[in-house]
Amino acid sequence: MEILGDSFSHLARLETNRKLTMKLTAFFFVAIGFTASAACVRPADQFGVETLVLFDVDVDAVTDLKLDRYYTDHSGGGRNLATVGYTLAPTESLTFLRANSVGLGFPTEAPISSANHVYQNAAQQNAIALNGYWIEEIIPGTAIYECSDRSGVESFGNQREALLGYRLNLDDGPHYGWIRFTRPDTEPSTPFTVAGYNYHPLPNEPIGAGQPPTPPPVNTTYDEAAGTLSLNWDARFPGVALEYTESLTEPVEWQPVPDASVPPVLLPVPETDRFYRLRTQ
Repeated sequence: MEILGDSFSHLARLETNRKLTMKLTAFFFVAIGFTASAACVRPADQFGVETLVLFDVDVDAVTDLKLDRYYTDHSGGGRNLATVGYTLAPTESLTFLRANSVGLGFPTEAPISSANHVYQNAAQQNAIALNGYWIEEIIPGTAIYECSDRSGVESFGNQREALLGYRLNLDDGPHYGWIRFTRPDTEPSTPFTVAGYNYHPLPNEPIGAGQPPTPPPVNTTYDEAAGTLSLNWDARFPGVALEYTESLTEPVEWQPVPDASVPPVLLPVPETDRFYRLRTQ
């Protein structure tokens, strides 16, 4: 805004014609108003592809996904023009899935499972374009830019959230998960940032989009001779706490079972009814 104001003052001093000065003044206010609402800043980096974030969702020291920014010059014919695009590029270990036949993003709590088809973009690739925009200098030499959306049909240029589903291909089979991106507004140049991600620790099990994985069921075995109750569950599911309650009448008060982090858990047969559950920590 300061550069444009200086430019206008310089032009006004050179031109004494009242009519021309009024036109310049009107242009000045229109340009200032537009720039303030667009809030568009051209990236300072060099043209090309820059990897912004690397994701290792299962923490095995292998990159599963990367977020790239494409910055391309399209200047010519007196126009200072470029495009910026943000793309999610998975590696061989991760595959993006469609929510359904007409949508890519998943509603919160929608199941992500083997029933979801693999996503392919127009180039028959599994990469997802989050958002992108054109950026053009509207007044030559002023570094004042106009941004306009150039997001594709299956991108998130007009949205503040992108909740995506994926299949993580591990040695024990496919694991289903989600990753959420958010941003504070829908301005074309506002990038998305990662708000969270998760996947089911057991292969072939569905997971709700944006939700923690559902703990496995607790299996109970009663040994009458020993007077013990054995509680067991799939030990591949980490980070769970075994809890019990003596009544399912609301409000239910769940209590932790001491020393019960690893199955199987042997307990003396209780004298009263008890109900058990696993809770994700």
